[in-house]
Amino acid sequence: MEGVSVEVGLCPHRKDSEGADMAFRIDKKIQLSAPTKQLFPDSAFPEDFSLMTTVRAKKNTQFFLLSMYDEHGVQQLGLELGRSPVFLYEDHKGQPTPDLYPIFKKINLADG
Repeated sequence: MEGVSVEVGLCPHRKDSEGADMAFRIDKKIQLSAPTKQLFPDSAFPEDFSLMTTVRAKKNTQFFLLSMYDEHGVQQLGLELGRSPVFLYEDHKGQPTPDLYPIFKKINLADG
């Protein structure tokens, strides 16, 4: 896929494993997307879910790792990583308001 390449992951020589860990380098211009109907064909988006990822951000960057939008194009869930991480979410009634989003002070996920 254009804009995505396979790279050596965090551990190039893991004990009891053949070969290096695999990682994907995603170009900053690329946007990966999929309709939720494709991800969850037999049900609605789950009310409870987890997102686990390992990311090594370039120094001093800020970017959205994940964004989800409603049918009107309004962002309802977002995870932004970098110098100042942001987690934003909103239900179908527009709650909670941005002033109630969690705040991550003194955390820099793009410190090199």
